[in-house]
Amino acid sequence: RVYVYNWRGVVNAAMARAQPLSWDSGLTEPNGKPRPGYFALRYELTRLHLGCWSPGAAFSTAPWLAGCL
Repeated sequence: RVYVYNWRGVVNAAMARAQPLSWDSGLTEPNGKPRPGYFALRYELTRLHLGCWSPGAAFSTAPWLAGCL
């Protein structure tokens, strides 16, 4: 099971260095750039035929809906 607590992160790399005890489980950086966990989750959802991923879809706040509408 995977529980996504935060889609968009709140701590960037500079903040993490300044505050090493901070926690951020977001799948994206605060600016929206995907983190490695995003791609791992997307790979597994695609492999299991879950969601509605579109190969050429631009990154959005809900990419699993790309191509579904």
